[in-house]
Amino acid sequence: KIRACGKAKDLPGALVAVEEALAANITARQHQEVQNALLHALVQCGDAAGDTASELFTQLKSEKRADVVTFNIMLRSLLNQGKRDEAQVLLRDMAEHGLSANKVTISELLNDRVKADDCEGIWRIIDWMSNADFGITNAAVSILMKRLSPSNQEEDFDRTFGLLEQLSEPMDEALCVQAMEAAARCGKTAEASKLTDMLGSFKSKKASTGGGAATYGSMIKLHGQNRDLKQIRATWALMCDKGVTPSSVTLGCMVEALVNCGAVDEAADLVEKISEESQGAGSILNTVIYSSIIKGFAQIKKPEKCFKLLEKMEAQGIPGNTITYNTLLDACAKCGLMAKVPQVFENMRQRNIEPDRITYSTLIKGYCVAGQLDCAFKLFDELKADGKLELDEIVYNSLLDGCGRKAKPQKALEYLQDMIDGGIQPSNYTLSIMVKLLGRAKKLQDALKLVDDWKRDFGLQLNVQVFTCLMQACIFNKQVQKAMSTYNECVGQLGRLPDRKAHSVLVEGCMFTGSLKEAIQVARCAHGLPAKDLVPPRHGRHETVGLDHKTLVDLASKVGTAMASDWSSKKLDAQDVEDLKEVLAVGDASGKIVIRSRPGGGGGKGSSNNDDAADHENWQDDGGSWGHKGSGKGGKGDKGKSKGGEGKKGSRGGDDSKGSKGWTDWSDERRGKGGDDGKGWNRDEWWGWSGDSGWDNWDSRTWSSNDRRGYD
Repeated sequence: KIRACGKAKDLPGALVAVEEALAANITARQHQEVQNALLHALVQCGDAAGDTASELFTQLKSEKRADVVTFNIMLRSLLNQGKRDEAQVLLRDMAEHGLSANKVTISELLNDRVKADDCEGIWRIIDWMSNADFGITNAAVSILMKRLSPSNQEEDFDRTFGLLEQLSEPMDEALCVQAMEAAARCGKTAEASKLTDMLGSFKSKKASTGGGAATYGSMIKLHGQNRDLKQIRATWALMCDKGVTPSSVTLGCMVEALVNCGAVDEAADLVEKISEESQGAGSILNTVIYSSIIKGFAQIKKPEKCFKLLEKMEAQGIPGNTITYNTLLDACAKCGLMAKVPQVFENMRQRNIEPDRITYSTLIKGYCVAGQLDCAFKLFDELKADGKLELDEIVYNSLLDGCGRKAKPQKALEYLQDMIDGGIQPSNYTLSIMVKLLGRAKKLQDALKLVDDWKRDFGLQLNVQVFTCLMQACIFNKQVQKAMSTYNECVGQLGRLPDRKAHSVLVEGCMFTGSLKEAIQVARCAHGLPAKDLVPPRHGRHETVGLDHKTLVDLASKVGTAMASDWSSKKLDAQDVEDLKEVLAVGDASGKIVIRSRPGGGGGKGSSNNDDAADHENWQDDGGSWGHKGSGKGGKGDKGKSKGGEGKKGSRGGDDSKGSKGWTDWSDERRGKGGDDGKGWNRDEWWGWSGDSGWDNWDSRTWSSNDRRGYD
């Protein structure tokens, strides 16, 4: 009762309670407890008690009635007031009274050092504890676990978790929970999983000791980020076994984690089960949870399930919001169901849900991907004329991307100028689109000028994706040396090697133009080997990013073909072959990729005339690979005309036994020759973006963040 009055800052009540206790016939020990309770109440009452707490403490010391609890009460008071010098005097006074610090004393001191973020002081106290009779305690380690965050040094994390092996007592459930939460906060998946398993071994069913819903939500979120479906399920099962009732946030973490792992149907089944159990009363289901599942079905291109889930959601009285309907529109766009757009808009109108900028951006992107540029242009013009919604870079990027898909460079330049005139600063993603578009239009100099202008006018620091697009544009315009100098500029600016995709793109481009020497040197760079005329990373640090396996196989094949050709002496020499062998030794651990010398050329009687072999190599822009398109006709063999590489007496093609894959210098005159070769260069599929900028990764829920712009 005395402590309760002190907590409520009821000093008169505390004094009355003391009088009542003393009037009763209590033991000497109980008398000591009453005095300590009174001292604690006086400390809590603060200014209302004046100096009475200090006076009582002095009296208890002089009468030899102060014990370790008495000193700990005053120690906490002094530390809370920031009177650390006085606290040190108190500790010496405590020792002079023949009292030793106990676990509570150490915890008070440790808490104070944690609040002060005094790392050196923290570990000094821990060293003191390890030499004391009681050793390292659960309470002390719990205090240190609470201070861990992603900003801590790795050494600090390891040292703190190392204390779990130095405990002088069995780890309790509370510490296990604290450690589990710390591991989740710091993204330490292995430690978090180990502690989750350990937590399951505790017999307690009390949610208060086994961690709350937020703890399990953090763990599930961590495992979701690591796509560890097994641990996601195990953590949810453990939470249920411990009797912890999930909150909306915890369920949201679970649903998001399952969706992130591709288990969208499982997420939908879990929500259905909870819906049946709650039957609307105190339900933890909400719009965000349903929208996450709708987004998941949109990502795996199951639009029919998106619409069915919306019906279930609204049948339970959970209304959709703008995010929900934007996700539906996203599904329509991804799945080529733009015909359903009017239905979605009508549903929004009936529910008084106002479309926002993301809604219209989604539509414009969808129309562009579907090739319905006129619809995209019309919608954009209406938005601009209406003036209700502020247009942003994302909308313009969608239009520019659409113009690129349909090879409309002039229209793209008009929208680009409109964007800049409107005060919208372009990003690296915008520049990537324009470089790719202008490169395709055979306007390489315009692309290079645009890059220089934007670096000067907007202060853009080119990222690896822009450099990759620049190298693609150079290769497409048969400027191999410019592509190589762009590579050097990229390494120089980044201070490191660009990624695997950039190297693979450049190697494939060099192969496409027949520049095998250059292809080999780029491959050497990618595998951390010295390369001729290519700059190493800054400070000469050793780096290896490697090449795509298929690219490495193709390079070995092309070199093998060149070695057997009449012109091999002009294209390659023995040193080039040795250089490539070093690459294969590093890049192919299996040893299965070898350089085989084999003849090239078209079908027919030993013909090496590539003019008639129209099986050209086309540049597949999405993913940066150089795909094989077209079939073409071979030369005349003894048995008449035969298809490329199939004439029984014709020599085999360079890459396989059926196709004539001879390397020819691409030119406008040759584009139309043979099979499908004339079709591949300007078709929509050659424009598609891969990687972070792709439509499949376009998430309308997080549209406002910078990663929505693609590469930035």
